[in-house]
Amino acid sequence: MRKMSGCYVSLSRRTMEFIIAKHNDYVRYNNQDIDYDTIKKLNNMLNKQKKTAHTFYEYPDMLLECYKGNEKTYISIYIKEGYLFKGYFLKAFTERMEDKKTKCYKLDNATIKILEEIKVKYDVK
Repeated sequence: MRKMSGCYVSLSRRTMEFIIAKHNDYVRYNNQDIDYDTIKKLNNMLNKQKKTAHTFYEYPDMLLECYKGNEKTYISIYIKEGYLFKGYFLKAFTERMEDKKTKCYKLDNATIKILEEIKVKYDVK
C-alpha cells in the first residue's frame, strides 16, 4: 500500500481466477488422473475464455473432478455446445428450472480441440 494524495492505493497485481485451480492435488476424468502438462496447457487456454450466461438442457460431454486434499470440485464441460460450467451439472439444471441462466464460459475452437483430445485419450474403452 502506498499513500497518494490523502488516500491509500494498493500496488499489488490483480490476481487471475483460475478455472482449474493451480494447486490441486490432481484432476481426474473417467476415474483417470490427467497428466500435469495437459492440465497446465488446458488451464492456460481456459483462462482466456469469456464469461457468459447460458441455459443448459443436456448432460455435459465431460465432467472433470478436481481434488485438493479431501475437497472435490467439478467442472462440467459441454463440448458440443461450446461451454464450460464451473460446478456440478445438476446445479445448472436447477437454475434452468428456476428460469435462470447459468454463469459459465464460452469456449473457443482451440480449447474445444484440446478438450476433445483429452476426451479421446482418457475415454474408457
